[in-house]
Amino acid sequence: AYIKGTDERLTQAGKVSIVWLQEKDRIEYLEYLTHLVAQGYLEPEIEEHDLEPMQGVEGLKALRCTVKLEAAPK
Repeated sequence: AYIKGTDERLTQAGKVSIVWLQEKDRIEYLEYLTHLVAQGYLEPEIEEHDLEPMQGVEGLKALRCTVKLEAAPK
C-alpha cells in the first residue's frame, strides 16, 4: 500500500502500520497504540495517512508509529 499522493510505501522497517476503514476502528487502535507508547514500546509520534486505492477498495486510512529499538522499561 502507498501513502496517497506519494511514492512512499506504508510498511517500513522498524514501524508498526495499522490499516483501518471505519472511524470506530481508528479510535480503538489509537487507544492500543497510546497504551504501548505509555509502556515504552513505541515512540510517541503516531502518524495518520490516507492510502491510495488498492484492488478496488477506496477510503483506506492508516496509523503508523516507530518501534523503540532499545528495551522497554520494566
